[in-house]
Amino acid sequence: MRAMKAIVSAALFCLLTGLVCAQEKAVPLTEESHHQLVLENEYTRVFHVVLAPKESTLMHQHERDYVYVMIGSSQLEVMKPGAAPMPMKLNDGDVKFTKAPLAHKVTNTGETPFVNLTIEVKKASTKSVCGASWAGVQAEKKGGCDSLVTGLSGEIDILETDAVEAVTYFAAGSGTGFTYHDADNPRLLVALTPIRCHCGGDQDLKMSAGDVAWLPKGTLADISKTGNFGPHVVMVSFK
Repeated sequence: MRAMKAIVSAALFCLLTGLVCAQEKAVPLTEESHHQLVLENEYTRVFHVVLAPKESTLMHQHERDYVYVMIGSSQLEVMKPGAAPMPMKLNDGDVKFTKAPLAHKVTNTGETPFVNLTIEVKKASTKSVCGASWAGVQAEKKGGCDSLVTGLSGEIDILETDAVEAVTYFAAGSGTGFTYHDADNPRLLVALTPIRCHCGGDQDLKMSAGDVAWLPKGTLADISKTGNFGPHVVMVSFK
């Protein structure tokens, strides 16, 4: 009888205080309306994510490892099942790796839109090389993950696993552009600033910040600025 009274009392407490006493069920990523699929092939699915200020996603499930690239800066609150909400600050151009499976809910606590590209990697990562450690796995490469090339162009290795690599490329100051070629891996080009890309053959693209383009293996990409500042991009290579 006492146990029954305790259960009834707990239920009444939830109703009276408006507390969520049942854990929110995570929906598949494709059913979370803020994640809009913009590209899919045998290597990846790419989602464009936009959250207005004070807006939240549903609790959603990531079944594949993913890389995300920030377009603009944001203040967030991230909630995982059974854990307290965690504040997070992300900056324009940040590139991060997340190991699946993962369920979470994201709230934009800032005053500007939260925008990112969520780039699923269909081949699971088992080894971390640089900047992409996860629970139980540490990066094998200690330091030396950043590299700078001479002249107006530079590159910064952001992260690498045995399945994916993400590198930021930029032309310093008013540099006009650079050429990128990878004979071994297909790549996803993510624009962080307005650019123009002669991406192999007759493909001539004008891209805004947040736009993506698929570059098959062996594609020569000539990337140039269309604004006042040198082009700034992220190349995500799939191994």
